[in-house]
Amino acid sequence: MSRNTAFSALNTAARLLGDKDIKSTPWHLIRYFEMNVLRSMLAEHYAPATANKILSIVRGVLRQAWKLELMTTDDYKRAVAVPAIPGTRLPAGRALERGELHALLRACAEPGPQAARDAALLA
Repeated sequence: MSRNTAFSALNTAARLLGDKDIKSTPWHLIRYFEMNVLRSMLAEHYAPATANKILSIVRGVLRQAWKLELMTTDDYKRAVAVPAIPGTRLPAGRALERGELHALLRACAEPGPQAARDAALLA
């Protein structure tokens, strides 16, 4: 994971927790309650994979705070015990019937930029 990804994820978490940015957030003071609030807000606004990535990065910051003895072991373990957000992918689509495929190709044969774009997508 890149530094930019981690920085962006932490800024997102900071804003959702009510802070201005990554630098103004007292990460070592985040406890189970705040992690649950963050989890709920992430689940509401982001796809499960994105939300879980952000939670994972915050857990990493809390781990560093614990290693630096800025958090007690109990506070750290409780805070990182917040479960991941379950998510499912939409099932794969179905195969098009021959008539449906012909209708799509006919629509792509019409003049104009949208038809050309659609034809490129189907190619």
